[in-house]
Amino acid sequence: MNCDQVQKYIHAYLDGELGTDITVGVESHLDGCGRCREQMEFEVAFIDRVRSGMSSEEIPVKLESDVRKMLWNEDKRSRRRRSTRMVVGFAAAAALVIVAWVGLMPLLSPKQDLPSIPPLEEQVVANVVKNPPLEVEHADANEVSEWFRGKIAFAVEPPRFAQEAPSELVGARLYNVGDNDAAYLVYDVDGKKVTIQMFRSARPEDLLPVDRNVHRLPTKNGGWVTTTRGYTVGVFNHRGVTYTVTSADLDERALAGLIDDMR
Repeated sequence: MNCDQVQKYIHAYLDGELGTDITVGVESHLDGCGRCREQMEFEVAFIDRVRSGMSSEEIPVKLESDVRKMLWNEDKRSRRRRSTRMVVGFAAAAALVIVAWVGLMPLLSPKQDLPSIPPLEEQVVANVVKNPPLEVEHADANEVSEWFRGKIAFAVEPPRFAQEAPSELVGARLYNVGDNDAAYLVYDVDGKKVTIQMFRSARPEDLLPVDRNVHRLPTKNGGWVTTTRGYTVGVFNHRGVTYTVTSADLDERALAGLIDDMR
């Protein structure tokens, strides 16, 4: 199984929806591919962060006991059948019960303030607002890629767009997102300014949104999109590199479509 196939199956794999043969193939590939493993860890961290952001309330003891008993009984039956697929199904069902309860807690208890942590979307929007001068201009993607060689710890491949609307890579520079060196790219897409910032984070899960005003991207690379300070921001991770796409001229649906067109 190759990287493209694993990217296609990764969400179904995390949801426990794959058959045994495909699951084995995905896990075998993940064991030997650091980039795809980082992508999977990014998605797992996203799910965990969304769940942890729902509520800090404890789950009732009886509910927890019932769920544990259900899992234990099913595990015993599963060992007799020599199959693990039903365990995965019941584990997913148990997780849904817990998540449903946690999701109801904000309606049943006083609202609590979330920690004051600068979210990723605020960091990238702040960079765009500063409008830093570009260090390389009027160059094609290959020239920009070569310019970044040796300046940053990963190969910078400026994205291209498959859509019919005209697009132009206006320029680029070296910049920072938090403590991470980043490639800062500016595009003109059909007269609209779009900024892409690319970086590799040692702990990408620390950069995930902590509030609920985000939406999953229905794209092949997953990720999320949100709006803040008048800017739309999309974020996804591809082969170990985090991409942020920012524009004041596109709404969330249009930006999601643009990201889906990236090549």
